[in-house]
Amino acid sequence: MGRHCFELSCIISTFPHLWMNPRNPVAICYNGGRNIDGIYKHVVARWKKINLDLMYVHCYMDSFNLPLEDVSRCIASNLKDFGTVRQICCFIKASPKRHVVFLK
Repeated sequence: MGRHCFELSCIISTFPHLWMNPRNPVAICYNGGRNIDGIYKHVVARWKKINLDLMYVHCYMDSFNLPLEDVSRCIASNLKDFGTVRQICCFIKASPKRHVVFLK
């Protein structure tokens, strides 16, 4: 696994921008990716070393979103609209500068 923004240091570095302390969260919720909920060296395990009382909650919302997306693609009238929205999202997310402008 290469280095990327799922490392704890990258996640914790965003907390000052949100005016938060990384020791304060009482629970975190992720969709169960292998790089997130590993027992020994992944994000949840490392975060529990910083905050012993931290609870990890598995998010099942992703499991609900994927079938909904598949069904919406099957409806011909929605196909073009969702395709356009997807292309716009991909275009914005492809560039950090565009993404920042969009968030503002």
